[in-house]
Amino acid sequence: MALVMLPCDMPWWPTLQRHLTQVAASTTTKQLIESMQKIHNMCNVGLDPDESEVPDTEVFVGLEKYLEEEMAVEEKEKFFSFTLPSVAHRAIDLKRIRPPNGLLFSLQQQSEKMELDREFVASLIANCFFSTFPKRTAKTHPTLQDFNFTNFFRHLDLKHQKCKLLSLLDYFNHLEKCSPTQKIVLTRQVMSGSQWLTLDDWLHCKLPLCPLLIKRQGSIFNIGSDHIVICSSSARIGGDILSNGCSMECIQMITCPEMLAILLCVEALEDNEVMSISGVLQVSKIIDPKGNPTFEKLSHPLLLTVCCMDAENYSSLPLLQYQQDSFLRELNKALLGFRQKPDQQNALPRRLSPIGESFSSTPEKDTVAPTIRSAPKHLQVRRKFIVLGSSGECLPITRNQSSYSSCQSTSSPELEFYSADSSFEDESEERKNRRYSCQLDKEERRIVFADRLKEAMDRAEEASSESADTDFRLMGRDGSCGFVLEGSSLKDDDSHDSRKKRLYQSPSSKYSFTTDYSSELEIVYEQLGKWLDEDDTLPPGAETLEMREKAVVQFAGNLLKRTLSESFVGIPLGEEELPEKSVKVAARSLSLELARHKNKLAAQLVSVVLNQKDGVMPVATYNWGCSSRCGEPQLKLFVQWLASSVALLPHLVYFTAANPSLNMVDTVCRVLLDRQWSVGELVSAILKYNESMFVTPPPPGVAPSLFEQIIGMDEKAPQTNLLCTEL
Repeated sequence: MALVMLPCDMPWWPTLQRHLTQVAASTTTKQLIESMQKIHNMCNVGLDPDESEVPDTEVFVGLEKYLEEEMAVEEKEKFFSFTLPSVAHRAIDLKRIRPPNGLLFSLQQQSEKMELDREFVASLIANCFFSTFPKRTAKTHPTLQDFNFTNFFRHLDLKHQKCKLLSLLDYFNHLEKCSPTQKIVLTRQVMSGSQWLTLDDWLHCKLPLCPLLIKRQGSIFNIGSDHIVICSSSARIGGDILSNGCSMECIQMITCPEMLAILLCVEALEDNEVMSISGVLQVSKIIDPKGNPTFEKLSHPLLLTVCCMDAENYSSLPLLQYQQDSFLRELNKALLGFRQKPDQQNALPRRLSPIGESFSSTPEKDTVAPTIRSAPKHLQVRRKFIVLGSSGECLPITRNQSSYSSCQSTSSPELEFYSADSSFEDESEERKNRRYSCQLDKEERRIVFADRLKEAMDRAEEASSESADTDFRLMGRDGSCGFVLEGSSLKDDDSHDSRKKRLYQSPSSKYSFTTDYSSELEIVYEQLGKWLDEDDTLPPGAETLEMREKAVVQFAGNLLKRTLSESFVGIPLGEEELPEKSVKVAARSLSLELARHKNKLAAQLVSVVLNQKDGVMPVATYNWGCSSRCGEPQLKLFVQWLASSVALLPHLVYFTAANPSLNMVDTVCRVLLDRQWSVGELVSAILKYNESMFVTPPPPGVAPSLFEQIIGMDEKAPQTNLLCTEL
């Protein structure tokens, strides 16, 4: 496991304690600046050999000027007599109150939860204020933020920066008066490959849209503690908060200073990750940070739950947000942040060090831009997979490969494509050998192939020995060549044992199925329906009927475990748990469920409903990733509305921040509710709009907006063809 190096673990800790004691005893600005400069010179050591080792003597010039020229006399007196000693003593207490096992990093692709004492978090922030942590840079720590106020004090000439400083100082003042006992919980949520939803899954979702509450006035900072608050963060959470940042992310974190602990121990988020932190104390508000910022204390500080989600940055090329992979990435990111369920431990191996790893899975935009308008229509999707930088895992966009993918493919020589006039009999011996060697290149594949071949030969031998009247009915199963042996009639001279043998011969063929969920479940439902509709004319105690009922229960259990979501694994459905008379009732209920849940998304939703606890909190959000990241506000609103509907939230509160492009949102909501569109129908309509924007972008001001296009659509949502190309 990877431990965070704390200042109290450094060899200069005793010297640092003496300097902090001098800070606590400071009564003038000059004494304070001298002690802080000594701390900075001693602790601000980086790993980059190219950096200059000459001490920077102008780090605290901004703080000195602010204390001497701009801070009121009463505030200055309180600062030196009360606030400063409090912060210094909390920094000194770090070694005493740190966890026995130290502080662990939250690593990429590791779904984990950390509980931290509030006093320990306050001590970490106090050390951050005095810049006692080793220096980090994007070169030496590409997935981590620097956790020092080194650059913060350089920008104290800005109004919003002064408000940020006042918010931090007010936090320490409040802790001296009243410190909540509730622990702070940091949770890294990861959507594994098996949980990843493709566009096919979203398109087939029949869930209704959840209630949407629009707030045109007010701020998300006024929402209170009964909602989960969304923070539109950067991948490296915090952004420029410890510099001169004034984004919503920076303001949210500085008004809840305990969120700063994320910068110390949390690696950058990837496309399938979000970070939530609960129990953080909001002590203040900063109003209009980009205009005329004002600082306001809260008379009653709140304990909030905040979810940090990073929207993709489209500032270099806004057109990329209309791609299918970009749209899918935002849908799954929002769904992961909104969903409230027990954490699932990821099976990926734990990495030992967070240093030197790539945190961005987004490809370079420059390689895409020249080809967007000129590429053929069926090739105008950037990639078929969303590739994670740390693990290399490929998250698919669609479940099935596109029929166009072979046209321009240059990916792998092992993939062979044949046209309609090709003949397998004319294959060269070299091509045959290469094709079969690719199919059997691993020992596991060879073993599976041998087992299946042996099983097929045994079935063929048994079939040939059966009566000539036996009917072989081929079952269409999307590429499977398996069949079910069913006797059209039983001879009168057949013994009871032979009937039993025919009932159970070839179970691997009769009860096996592929992973094509939508088509396979229809076949399973049809087969179960036939069993249930048969006339039970046999005596109640007949052994054949008993065996058939056992087969139904066994089949149902295997079906839930193998065809539906992995969340069902471990749920027993053995006959001992079902009363003898309720076997058919259970099977019929199962068949009805299978008829409704015809894809992986619905199966996952069932598991969520089964595992969700009472009291699911609603979510408060705003124009996520729409300002500096150039996201389209209308598209982002729909993304979050769809995600909240799939996450089964009671409602979603959306703050528009008076954005003019969202003036029609009330009309759009009313139209969609009148049409009773499902999640899948709205996704289909958005994909239609995105395709028109990405393939043939209209001149600005000519094409209708997303809201206008959806209002003008027919009541039935359009069907969308998913287009993908090779990686």
